[in-house]
Amino acid sequence: MNLKIPNNKAIDILRKRIAELESFNFQPNVWRVKTENDLKEIFPLGDSKASQVSMIYFTTSNESKRAQFMRDGKSQARQLLESYIEQIQEYSKIQQEKEALQENKISKKYADLLEKWNDLVHEHTSLLKEKNQSYEIIERKAIEISNRDSEIYHLKKNTVQVGNISLLKLLKLVFSLPVGQVVAFFLTIIGILTGFFKLGEMYSANKSENEKYDIRKMNDDLKEENINLQLKLEELYLGIDSLEKIKNTTPNI
Repeated sequence: MNLKIPNNKAIDILRKRIAELESFNFQPNVWRVKTENDLKEIFPLGDSKASQVSMIYFTTSNESKRAQFMRDGKSQARQLLESYIEQIQEYSKIQQEKEALQENKISKKYADLLEKWNDLVHEHTSLLKEKNQSYEIIERKAIEISNRDSEIYHLKKNTVQVGNISLLKLLKLVFSLPVGQVVAFFLTIIGILTGFFKLGEMYSANKSENEKYDIRKMNDDLKEENINLQLKLEELYLGIDSLEKIKNTTPNI
């Protein structure tokens, strides 16, 4: 039941009209008009309570029955108004129970959302920590790759220098050997050095590429985790906005 005014105000007005029935200067027509107007202002449009009061008779043309008509009219009016008050009170209790139930549902939903929020905050904190740790690992790997590239460069350079020094010594040692033996010897040494150099270069390059691949994959995983976390946070914000709308639209008693 949706009254036009608060329940307690409506009950006070009806009780006042009941008290007027016993007043010394009670005027039936005046009381009836006031009560009908009050009922129209209390109850919604289309309610029949004002019409019920208008059907109460307090007087009659029969002189001997006027006192009895007055007593019966007041009794009928009192019973009607008391029934209206009882109806308002009963519907008020029902409304309060509905609102209490709705409030419990909202509180539970809020508690669930709050728990979910706390879980997301904890997960977000953990992901941020893992992200920072991953960035540190990436930075260290990048430094290691840079150092390894530098080592490869120096290895190339130093290999050539060692080869030159070895050739000078070998020239002094084998200067007196036949030309054919000298040529075969130098070709063998050069082949061995070249083979070692190529193997070292291939090993270093392969290791560097593997580490670069690991770093790229780690970056991709971090991006995917950040996107998933953002989606979860947006879902939670939508849930909280929905909860606020439910609370704001809860009807007043």
